[in-house]
Amino acid sequence: MKKNEGKRECELKYKVQDNVEKIRLIEKLKSLGFKFNSNNLESDYTPDVEGFLCRENGLMLRFRVIEGTQNDVLITLKIKGKGKEFQDNYEIETLLSDFDINKFDAINNKLYEKTHQTIPVDVTKLRTIKDIREYLSEYGFSQHRMFSQKRRTEYLRGKGQKITIDEFPKGIGTFLEIETSTPEELFETVQMLGLDNKNLEKRNYGEIIKEKQKELSERERRTCIFDELMDVENER
Repeated sequence: MKKNEGKRECELKYKVQDNVEKIRLIEKLKSLGFKFNSNNLESDYTPDVEGFLCRENGLMLRFRVIEGTQNDVLITLKIKGKGKEFQDNYEIETLLSDFDINKFDAINNKLYEKTHQTIPVDVTKLRTIKDIREYLSEYGFSQHRMFSQKRRTEYLRGKGQKITIDEFPKGIGTFLEIETSTPEELFETVQMLGLDNKNLEKRNYGEIIKEKQKELSERERRTCIFDELMDVENER
């Protein structure tokens, strides 16, 4: 990847078995010097073009509305890497509160290269999933790849180490997520936390949700939101 066109993200998830284990993991994080940073509701919308060309070309475009300690919108393009034992992606992303036109242009350049579609810059004026989804559907991004929500608690250590605890609705469960910039650091962190390998998860959240909801209709499989926030989906 060229400079300013993305950073590598190496990622694994760990399925938290119950609330007792969740508390134990939080205490472990604190003992290792991780400090609480934020607690947010994240609503993630992943659109695609006809034929799901983003997916077919190893791209994932995501709009994340963040509400809580932080209130913002994050635009991300994930570009699939070569790692097989973990989620391996290069990410180009920009927060609307700190908008970077160069990164936005880099996202569009990669989208156009693979799909001949781009996202208009006016999408940065929107702040809700409903508005973003309706707007993008008029510009070629009409396919519903995933819409999910989670309650995310973030812990940080030093300048770059981040671990989150993510709680999903509808029985999907709770996961601890580790994100690093190298595979070596990723597996060192797994070892440091003493995580059981059998509960490690290399799939992304979209894949986990679709598998858990495989008995539902296609659109329902691709939607996972909290019941008390159901109006977000009903207003589509």
